Amino acid sequence: MFIGGSEAAKAAGAWESTSGFPVVDPADLASVYWEMYTKRDRVEVLHPEFRTG
Repeated sequence: MFIGGSEAAKAAGAWESTSGFPVVDPADLASVYWEMYTKRDRVEVLHPEFRTG
C-alpha cells in the first residue's frame, strides 16, 4: 500500500489507484489513525480493505 502523493508512491508509479498498487488518501489514513487513538478499542485496522483476485 502507498500513501497518495508520497515520494514512495511517485517512485513506484502508483500515481492512480488504477496502477495496480493499493493507494490510500492521506486524509483518510489520518482519520483512521485519529479514531484508533481516541477510541482505543483496537490495535490494528486494515485500511483500505485490500482484496486480491
